[in-house]
Amino acid sequence: MKKTVKILLPAGKTLLMYLAFRVLTGNLLLSTGGGVGIGQLISMLFPYGLFTLLVIFAAALGVRYAPEPPVRGWERVFTVAVALMWLLGWSFNATDGWGVLYDGIVSAALTVLTYLGLMALVSTALRWLKALAKKLAAWEPKVPKALERHPFLASWAAIFLCWLPFAVIRYPVGIEYDAHFQIEQFLGLQPMTAHWPPFSSMLMGSFVWLGGALFDSYDVGIFVFILCQSLVCSAILAYTVKTMADLGVARPWRLVSVAVYALAVVYPSYLTAAVKDALFSAVTVLFVTLLIRCLYLPHRRGRPIILGVTALLMCLLRKNGVYVLIPCLLVLLVWALIRKDRARLLAAVALAAACLLNAGYEKILLPALDIPAGSVAEALSVPFQQTARYVRDHPEDVTAEEREIIGAVLDYESLENGIYNPDLSDPVKIAYHGDTRALIRYMGVWGSQFFRHPGTYFQATLANSCGFYYPDARNLIFYDNLEVYENFNFSDPPALRPAKNLLYTYVASMDTLPVLMLFGSAGFNTWLTAYFVTRALRRRDKKLLLALLPSVMGILICVAGPTYTWNGVRYALPYMYATPLLMGLSVFLKGNKKEGHHEKPDSGTDPLL
Repeated sequence: MKKTVKILLPAGKTLLMYLAFRVLTGNLLLSTGGGVGIGQLISMLFPYGLFTLLVIFAAALGVRYAPEPPVRGWERVFTVAVALMWLLGWSFNATDGWGVLYDGIVSAALTVLTYLGLMALVSTALRWLKALAKKLAAWEPKVPKALERHPFLASWAAIFLCWLPFAVIRYPVGIEYDAHFQIEQFLGLQPMTAHWPPFSSMLMGSFVWLGGALFDSYDVGIFVFILCQSLVCSAILAYTVKTMADLGVARPWRLVSVAVYALAVVYPSYLTAAVKDALFSAVTVLFVTLLIRCLYLPHRRGRPIILGVTALLMCLLRKNGVYVLIPCLLVLLVWALIRKDRARLLAAVALAAACLLNAGYEKILLPALDIPAGSVAEALSVPFQQTARYVRDHPEDVTAEEREIIGAVLDYESLENGIYNPDLSDPVKIAYHGDTRALIRYMGVWGSQFFRHPGTYFQATLANSCGFYYPDARNLIFYDNLEVYENFNFSDPPALRPAKNLLYTYVASMDTLPVLMLFGSAGFNTWLTAYFVTRALRRRDKKLLLALLPSVMGILICVAGPTYTWNGVRYALPYMYATPLLMGLSVFLKGNKKEGHHEKPDSGTDPLL
């Protein structure tokens, strides 16, 4: 009996994995809603050809030789969650809801089989990845002496040199449209507002202004900014490698991290471009790195101050920074008070000071400079999208009183006329015209309507944030400067156009390269972060949970954000860029060392203590 089970179980997993692959890649759920015959269904699931046999054979090998032990406990919960959200992600990526998953008996049956197949796939992949990580951690490759003696400087040089062509070939700049408007605001060509971060606008705009003042060329100014930003961002990533070396992370993973930073195009595509999320994302990674050093390494004088300054910069560069900072501050403060830990209490005080200074900047300095605040609607993507979908799908359930209350906040006629876009909240947010009192009344209606049609609310949020949890979603943006603006434009040298075309081809190729492509997937990085959380929970590792908190908050911010489909990967960059460091900390940290015993004697200069 046991022998039979040993044969049938892998065979069943193999078949389910193949079915999941075939259903999702062949979009079969979109073809079976009207009902199909059994013969037609079989021919759709098992099309004749060598490719079908090869896929089944590869799946069989993966299942048959998957290393032990199987997934257990928290990892099983993780597997169930990933399979469910993967299936939902496919559905919302292909349509704008989950109705296709149960549109008839055949569709429902395929959905169940696909879900089981995804569970088998995730659990098998998890077993292989755990075994690979174990072998990688035990491997002791020879590395260049410079990298071993000077992990920061050597990594910095390698990363920056690999990024340099991205900056030079896109001369003077690859720029996102928001950044162009930010520069126009600083130059006085548009009124300055806090809709875009004024501090970020000042940084970019001051370089452009200096280029015009000193060299009579905005092109020179923005190019110097891009070079400086590239140097700073590559240095921050190199510092994560130095931190991993100090913590005792396995050498192979440090090498892999340098290679990922240098070669995965999701890094230079954004960090050598003018986009407000670039520097913010890098500074957030620096914040995570310094937080980890405060948690894991012996206390050094000055480190809390640097942590506080970094936290303040993170908040100044983007409003999202404060939503990362406050939870970290509260958890660190409670931990320090309970354990009576003076070093971590100092770090918490530094973070509290950063919060207060940021509040003064927003509430006192910006109003004093006559810079108006951004619209409150920017923080209301989730409820506004849910209301818009509710009006679209259940107009008969909206009472006259509810219509009046909603209309005092949003343009109800626009909602009726179909401005709702499942992938983007901006059309609905633009319709906002309420005040505080109207908004409070609206929130009451929003809450009551949830209990009438909760599925509509969930679908609105899942549709708007699909790519942040669906591993197969791809949305890398490679910025150029071809768009023509009314007030001024940066040049587009014709001599560089052939090189730019080659660079586009390179980016498109590398973004689909196995392994490296995973680091450019927001959904994959979301689930990697979730896996790190399951490991921390299983080991009851409080320090690791706190180190993961900024990334967890980053994911929640993305889910509550305006979009994924429309240039939304940039919102996920902070936690995507932190993944190599957190992977090293969670999976490749050697031994089970006690606090204060991770740091090795510095073989090079530590630029930030």
